[in-house]
Amino acid sequence: MMEEKISLSPNRCRRTELIAYLAGLVASDGHIDKNSNRIEIATSNKRFAGIVYILLQKVTCNPPHIYQNNSAYTVEVWDEKLCKTLTTKFKIPRGKKSDVLNCPEIFSTSEISNFIRGFCDGDSSPHYRRMRNKLVPRIRIMSTSKSILEWIRNQLKKLNIGCSSPFMDMPHGFGCKVCWRIEIYGNNVKTFVKKVGYLHPEKKEKLDKLLLLS
Repeated sequence: MMEEKISLSPNRCRRTELIAYLAGLVASDGHIDKNSNRIEIATSNKRFAGIVYILLQKVTCNPPHIYQNNSAYTVEVWDEKLCKTLTTKFKIPRGKKSDVLNCPEIFSTSEISNFIRGFCDGDSSPHYRRMRNKLVPRIRIMSTSKSILEWIRNQLKKLNIGCSSPFMDMPHGFGCKVCWRIEIYGNNVKTFVKKVGYLHPEKKEKLDKLLLLS
């Protein structure tokens, strides 16, 4: 596994913050097995799979594994203690995730911002709208759970990051569920970069380019 420089924040990241980040990622793009202590996170980005692998190494004594299936990568680890933390403190259900994710029981600003960062690395996308001949960067955060988006919106507000209320987004493609989304836009995007930001390399690079063009 190639070593890649990782920074979750300008300061040294504590183990609790790493777990909060991974919890957000599992809540959006992961899965806790219903009948075992297996945790898996899926991504189509090879570099990001390597980053997740290294982060899991930092929070568990058990060796994580990466599996490739066509263009998709799955990073998994077996850890009873981490599973318990994810299901109790962060309220992530085992098995198939419900359309209503319960809000995590976290109160420190650092844990909240890292949880949101992990969630956004899984289920958000930077994009733009052209308004008055100017490119306006936006960040779309999506989930089938309206309640988790309401929680994220409230936490972003405490960080002085404004965003829309959750609104319904129609499914894209056969078999997709109706989805909810919130949007961050305008100067709030710059505040998001400073206080939350992306660790996912593709999303970070895309947003950096959009901000340069705006």
